[in-house]
Amino acid sequence: MGRVLLEVVLYPESADVLDSVRSSLQSKLAEVAEIVDVSERPIAFGLSAIAVRLIVDESLGTEPVERVLGEISGLSSFNIERVTRVL
Repeated sequence: MGRVLLEVVLYPESADVLDSVRSSLQSKLAEVAEIVDVSERPIAFGLSAIAVRLIVDESLGTEPVERVLGEISGLSSFNIERVTRVL
């Protein structure tokens, strides 16, 4: 099967939960995806988003990742910005 690269931006509820969201994300996402990169993106007023690049099995789609992200405490929302096939 093919693999796809997902670029996801996570928006925490506040700057206070950024570290806990980041650690939860790395432990929980490892179950459904290969984490390629995690970085912070400044938004405004001291708040940062977390940008994540993941590789998942193409046949599974984005649903397993979305399910895991929906379970992370302290996460306000997330946006899948890009899905591209990896050769």
